[in-house]
Amino acid sequence: MPRLSSRPRDIQNAVMALTDEQLEIVAPVVTDSFTIDRSEWLRGVGAQRSALLRLPLPSDSPRKDWFQDADNNEDIDKRCCVGVYGQHLGFPDDKLANKGWPKREDGLTWPEWLMSTTLYHNQRPEAILSLANDQPVDTPEDYNDGVFIVSEEMREKLIARIFRLNGVEVTFVN
Repeated sequence: MPRLSSRPRDIQNAVMALTDEQLEIVAPVVTDSFTIDRSEWLRGVGAQRSALLRLPLPSDSPRKDWFQDADNNEDIDKRCCVGVYGQHLGFPDDKLANKGWPKREDGLTWPEWLMSTTLYHNQRPEAILSLANDQPVDTPEDYNDGVFIVSEEMREKLIARIFRLNGVEVTFVN
């Protein structure tokens, strides 16, 4: 049996190569759906500006040094794709605020597929979603061996397909 590549770009290419018909065959039955409003979606800003939910940070916050451009008002009150999903799941904002990604110790019951520990880190759906959400458009292909986003349409398609492969339908609206 061939070994699954641990390169996010290889996973991206495999997911994007699926035709809509193939996707319908391999994806599980849709058990959930949610909508991402582009005006409230934090994307393409890089990992050090992205969060499940960006809120203003107190000046003495230890996270202030981690968040690049922490005081950028354009990012405030916006969520990455997983943060929008967390809001849909009913998670309170204080549990999502200024967190880079879901963690079990946050006390939230994220779907198991999103918290998988059976795969290498960068093979996990959460990691691929994070890369697809956070990478700026046209980041050099060799950047961090991550995914390569050439347009917002591609970003949306990749994110929608990762969710769909896990039984969740995503709709994007303006």
